[in-house]
Amino acid sequence: MQEVNKLIEDMIAAIHCDMTVETLEITRDALVEGRTCEHRIDLYWKFKSRDIVYQALIDTSHYNEEKITKKMLFQIFSAANDINGQVAGVVLTKPIMDSAVKELAAKSRIVLSEVGEGISQQVVEPIVKRMDINFDREWIKAEKERLGIGDKPINFKGNPKYLFIYDEEENCIDSLEGVVESILRDKAKAGYLDEEDIEHLFDAPTYLKIDDEYFPKVKILGLNVTVEIKKTALVGMGDIVEDIKVQVMKQFLQ
Repeated sequence: MQEVNKLIEDMIAAIHCDMTVETLEITRDALVEGRTCEHRIDLYWKFKSRDIVYQALIDTSHYNEEKITKKMLFQIFSAANDINGQVAGVVLTKPIMDSAVKELAAKSRIVLSEVGEGISQQVVEPIVKRMDINFDREWIKAEKERLGIGDKPINFKGNPKYLFIYDEEENCIDSLEGVVESILRDKAKAGYLDEEDIEHLFDAPTYLKIDDEYFPKVKILGLNVTVEIKKTALVGMGDIVEDIKVQVMKQFLQ
């Protein structure tokens, strides 16, 4: 909580220092009137640029959450949609690995402001250069012998976002993309090297469903992922406020 309070105080100070727009209101724990009800906003920023008034509803309540969910985004989305004017939701969060959440935010006029530890930070972005699936070759060999199909190759292709893994009871566990994002979140806590090969082994029998008439599913042991780290220069709270301001205005230029 102390970390979030410091973050808000630094943001307010940076907003007051921004001379490129006219700040009309900056309020903590604001009650903002909507068409159907009042909405409590962690930090409400109302500013004018070129005679257009914008409202940024800044949500800091999920900053310490390990993972931002679609439900969390829906809360700020509902408030932004209920308030009249040029209104955009802004969610302050630690760096996000979940591409599905990022896609949903982009479609919903929600700005994800990814803030690292402290005011000044070096932004670190993991980029997946390579992902290899470690197939259970012994299982595949036994299945081919059981089916009497010799060395027929397995027909395997697809987008990791739409390839799903299952347990032995046919329960869907996750997508391959979801597994990779989980690996990246765990690795982020431990710290990255500039480039790193990460081996992830499943701790229970795991199957990948594929488009093959003989092999509707195939047993896999794990994933091998090569991650490259993209580092940008140190940024301060002024840079973060500038990015929020620009992203809020861009929502209404599309």
